[in-house]
Amino acid sequence: MTRLNVTRIIGYTAAAMMLLLGIAVLAGVVRMPQGPAVRTVFGVVLLLYAGYRLAVLRLKPRRRRDDRTRPFVILLLAVGLSACQKSKTAEDTIESGTLSIAVSESHAPLMQAQAELFMRLYTKAHITILPMQTRQAAVTLLNDSLPCAVLDRPFNAEEESVAAQSKFRIDSVVIAKDAIAVVVNLFNDLERITPDGLRAVLEGRITDWSRIPEAGLSGRIQTVSTGINSGAYELLRKRFSLIPEGFVPVVRTADQNEVIRTVSGRLGGLGFVSLACLKDTSAFRVEKQKIRALDMIGSDSSGGPVILRLHQANVYIGKYPFHYPVVMYVCGAKSRLALGFSGFVASTQGQQLFLNRGLVPATTPVRLVQLTSGSPE
Repeated sequence: MTRLNVTRIIGYTAAAMMLLLGIAVLAGVVRMPQGPAVRTVFGVVLLLYAGYRLAVLRLKPRRRRDDRTRPFVILLLAVGLSACQKSKTAEDTIESGTLSIAVSESHAPLMQAQAELFMRLYTKAHITILPMQTRQAAVTLLNDSLPCAVLDRPFNAEEESVAAQSKFRIDSVVIAKDAIAVVVNLFNDLERITPDGLRAVLEGRITDWSRIPEAGLSGRIQTVSTGINSGAYELLRKRFSLIPEGFVPVVRTADQNEVIRTVSGRLGGLGFVSLACLKDTSAFRVEKQKIRALDMIGSDSSGGPVILRLHQANVYIGKYPFHYPVVMYVCGAKSRLALGFSGFVASTQGQQLFLNRGLVPATTPVRLVQLTSGSPE
């Protein structure tokens, strides 16, 4: 028997084995833990390669021809492996798959922590947090670009109208309670202010710190805020009625961390950030040590003044005046993983993370003793 015949016999045997293996994989005789999609792709690749080898063997064997066709074999296997890899991540369940979430920039670090905790528990899930302005996050969801969004405000009237006309049902769940903090430079002596006094500043009736003796400063009050597409701006204008329509701050920033950086560097600065941003230690940690959140002055049942500090307890019971819900919107028809993740965020484990990060859980009961060790007033 010549060397050529031995080579052909080995080649036919290998092709037959691949053919049988491919049939066994497709028939489910060979089980694969990755699921039916991967099994199908892998079985088809085996059959194609077996067919290719049989076709080559039937031709007059020439070394040059084998050399020319080798790149085709490599390409075929590469495509098959790539398809297998894609199939592994394409299967969408409440515990696996790929999910991108549009998140208001002020709450992106917090939701990143939620996603990382979820992915540690469910290793087949891959979640990407995409920070953006609140208005952009809402539009991205409503345009069917993404199946999930987390906003630092509920839908406005325009967005509610678009959602009602959508061909997909969009569900919402309040996942936490947050608050707007009014911050000043650490060297500003002002410690508290009334909502009416703050409104007078923002409406331009008070423009110099000398008009507020408790500040111990003089000079222009430099308001610092995010732009009109941010959740904080809409909250200040519509929910809390603190700023008039068309309000233009002295300094407009791209995000809330920039508000903190600006106020920390300006003696006359006065800015607005979420409690979530203020408590986040992943960025601007030094700058956050150079600012102070103002207490609010309210009234008790007898009309006397009462100090309302920015504590979790006051946010929880609604005494701090500038509290608001953080809302998660989910289109479950487009992503089962989005449903699974939203359920996790609303569960005891996800809510505990909000509590640990300084916010107030919204879906599980809490005791005030867990929220703060000091007086809520």
